Amino acid sequence: MPAESRLAAAFGVSKPVVREAVRELVALGVVHIQQGKVARVRAVDAAPLVQFFRFAVSENDHGLADANELRKLIEPQAAVLAARRGTAADQARLTQTIAAIENSVGRPEAFTDADIAFHEAIAAMTGNRLLSLQMQGLRSVIRGVSQILTMRPARTTQEWDATVQRHRAIYEAIIARDEARASSAMLEHFGAADAAIDQLAASWRSQRGETSAA
Repeated sequence: MPAESRLAAAFGVSKPVVREAVRELVALGVVHIQQGKVARVRAVDAAPLVQFFRFAVSENDHGLADANELRKLIEPQAAVLAARRGTAADQARLTQTIAAIENSVGRPEAFTDADIAFHEAIAAMTGNRLLSLQMQGLRSVIRGVSQILTMRPARTTQEWDATVQRHRAIYEAIIARDEARASSAMLEHFGAADAAIDQLAASWRSQRGETSAA
């Protein structure tokens, strides 16, 4: 970026005004400042979205359900586009992620990493940069939801297997380029997540002595 004096002259404002504007851009993740170096405009990435979604989801008791509902609006269509547009290289990447999911059963942290990689790979397969950035922005939310669900003390072997099978159903539909099946498999996946989140919410309300959702 040009020096503060040049920016001030170009826009007809004072240096303090430019300095405050640059601070705002840094806070938004648009500009990067390093001590002793020229300020630089950052490449577009998901960092601002990551911050936004992290705070938006954590600020209320319905955050998990809200996040899952948002993903349910986005990801079935992403699965459709992935089935339609995915290249051979994209499919190879998706194959690696489903293998990682299957190999991480019973290990919540590893499973969470594989789950994030799987859903981000599908977003990348759409060829839609904004959609891919959206999914990257949701990464911290996806991680939080996945960790809560996979770390439940009462999680059974059957539940682990069912989760893996839902992912495999999505994978197989996308690889087969079956758009309708890819969408329905993704919807089924989030339907199961809805049920698990409802159970958790009911448990939390019970622990707080509440009888219904706030």
